[in-house]
Amino acid sequence: MILIGCIYRPPLSHIDDINKTIISAKQAVDRKAYSCMLLAGDFNFPDIKCHNDERIELLSGQNSAASVFLVTLANHNLEQLVDFSTFEASNRNAKNVLDLIITDSSTRVINLSSSIPLGDLSQGHRILSWYYVVLSKNRTTFSNKKYDFNKGDYKNFGKKIMETNKNTNECYELFCNKYVKLSKQFIPLKKVYSTRNAPWMNKEVLAMIKKKQQLGNYLSMTNWGSSTLICEYKKLSSQVQKACTHRVRVFEAQLASGKNNPKRMYAYAKAQQSVHVSIGAISDAKGEKLTEVIHIANRLNEHFKSVFVDDSINDQLPVFERRHNQEDLGDVIISFEATLAYLNGLNPNKSIGVDNISPKVLK
Repeated sequence: MILIGCIYRPPLSHIDDINKTIISAKQAVDRKAYSCMLLAGDFNFPDIKCHNDERIELLSGQNSAASVFLVTLANHNLEQLVDFSTFEASNRNAKNVLDLIITDSSTRVINLSSSIPLGDLSQGHRILSWYYVVLSKNRTTFSNKKYDFNKGDYKNFGKKIMETNKNTNECYELFCNKYVKLSKQFIPLKKVYSTRNAPWMNKEVLAMIKKKQQLGNYLSMTNWGSSTLICEYKKLSSQVQKACTHRVRVFEAQLASGKNNPKRMYAYAKAQQSVHVSIGAISDAKGEKLTEVIHIANRLNEHFKSVFVDDSINDQLPVFERRHNQEDLGDVIISFEATLAYLNGLNPNKSIGVDNISPKVLK
């Protein structure tokens, strides 16, 4: 939702009134109650002059209401977009910037313009018009899905790959292109969530935990008044505890039996540690102990710089002449048997390399 406000500030009103309104609107956006805000109207600050070069000129003192108003906008990261006069006098000359547009996202307001006042008046406020961008067409969307290589159809994947007979460079380029295409065809996608559950968790245990939480929330709202529901809650809590214990044992047994993937076991063991190893203290060049994180970082930075950078050397770097001799690389024979033996020796649990090809696919 967008917070839109139409403002009229009487000329003699206290500055605190309009400032409280602006701050309240910005706080609502910061609390995510609204996605953005737009305040427009007659603010009656004739001593604020805005220029086309985004320069703001204050015609009154630093303690004036206009000055306090500008400070409020700056402190809350708000922008004022009107940079031309909005009040037209009797001689058809526009002098003062009385009407303002305030927003937290200036890129949403486009094609801002003004026209003559409404009605047959000798003087009055000019009409302001603009477009407000609600949804950008160029908005970038990010996918939370990635390939689930554990469920790939590698039999059909391999058949498609073997339908190629070209030289080495052409085969590699074609392989990379086919890899991307066939991955979409034979390897399913899985969602990657930002908040990760415990590695031993499954859908059944999650459903039980959710049911327990919902029942607990209901009992809290009713002040735990139902003895029947309390008994059911205790029974469900016991079931959740037993299910979690069982899943942990099954998962740890799988880790113990999976000797080909020690990284998974090490990651799980590290996550279970209540105290993680870190640098608690370090000595400086004078032998004094440093315990503050920033001092430790500065000391390490000084040491690394002293090792890799020698400022005492002022000699010029040697000049390397360009070599013009050229030798052709002889034929490299890569047999099918040697390649197959190398692929069979790959560890499918290794991470994807710089070529973005999974070892699970190659093996």
